[in-house]
Parts: sequence; structure tokens; C-alpha cells
Amino acid sequence: MSKSNPPLVPTTLCEILQPYPELITRLQETLDQFAEPKPRLQPFDEAVWALKNRLGVFLAESADELDAATTSGDFRVIKQAKDKKATIGRALLCFDRDLDDLWSYFEENKRAYE
Repeated sequence: MSKSNPPLVPTTLCEILQPYPELITRLQETLDQFAEPKPRLQPFDEAVWALKNRLGVFLAESADELDAATTSGDFRVIKQAKDKKATIGRALLCFDRDLDDLWSYFEENKRAYE
């Protein structure tokens, strides 16, 4: 079976993370692995777990950025780091609200994962 188009990052995540396009790109890279047809027991769940894991990595990275910004003492950089961390936290909290398209992708392509 040939490689298909990967599922797309859920719309809600794209909207929330819009100020950070590099994070959306990294989430899409996470989903790109699902374009390769191979047997998977629960591909939808695997994709959800992969996205949540990547968001957790983003949150840890943003905490490190905030620590570095705080050390610098630059209030503008501190505010940017706080805003980024809060945005990622919001993305994690809102993540489960918009998975219909992701579910549909795996339903439409379920034969690729058998």
C-alpha cells in the first residue's frame, strides 16, 4: 500500500497555537508518521497520544524558556515566555474538543493500518 496524506493538526490546536507556527509544524511532523501505512492496533489513539506527548514536550520547553527569561530579567522576554507557556497549557486543556476530523481521517483510512 502506498503512502497517503497524513492527518492534519486539529483545527482548534491550529487556532490556539496560531502565534507559534513552529509548534504547529512540529505537531504536523508528529502526525506525518501516520501517512505510512503499517499495522497499528489503535491508530487514532496512537495519534492522540503522540499529539498530547508533543504538547507536553512543548510545555516543558516553554517552562525552560520562562526560567531563562526570568534569569535574564528582561520583562518583555518574561512576558513573551509566560504568554507562550499559557498558550500551550490552553492547547493541552482544549485538545480533546476538536478531534472529529482526526477521527474521520482514521476511519476513512482504516485499511492502511490493518
